[in-house]
Parts: sequence; structure tokens; C-alpha cells
Amino acid sequence: MDSSSLKAAMTQFDRYLSSPDTMVMPQLNFLLSAAIKDQIFNQSTELVCRAYGEVYTAVTSPANSYKEPDNLVPRSPQQVQALLS
Repeated sequence: MDSSSLKAAMTQFDRYLSSPDTMVMPQLNFLLSAAIKDQIFNQSTELVCRAYGEVYTAVTSPANSYKEPDNLVPRSPQQVQALLS
């Protein structure tokens, strides 16, 4: 992926990180079981964090030759996990 597309995607991801509740599916409110809601929320958060970790690893890898990778992916996977937890 080119740097400008990646930068645009990370801008969108930052918006998500600033208010992740806006991305919750309304159908989740129809579930009666709080345990199932929590399980869905936890699994989806885990998937988002895992995907970000893969992007972060690819962008920061010297083999992929991204210029200024710290500007493209400013948060570590651990920081993203903390923000979403």
C-alpha cells in the first residue's frame, strides 16, 4: 500500500479510536444476554487489535521500506489495545 493511502486509513482508524462506541452495531442492543454482548465486544476488539498489530509490523519492518513509519503508525499495538480496553 502506498504511504498516502496508508496515512488516510490511519486517520480513519484514529477517528475510530477516539470514539469506538460509534461503530457498535445497533443490532447488539437487541441481544438479551449481557455475557454474549461482552463476548462479542471482546472478540471484535481482539480482532481489531490483531489486525492493527499486523499492519504495524508490516509498516515498521525495514523490508517494506516505508519512509518515517512512526508517522504512519504513531501508536504501538499495546497503545491501541489500551485505548480499546
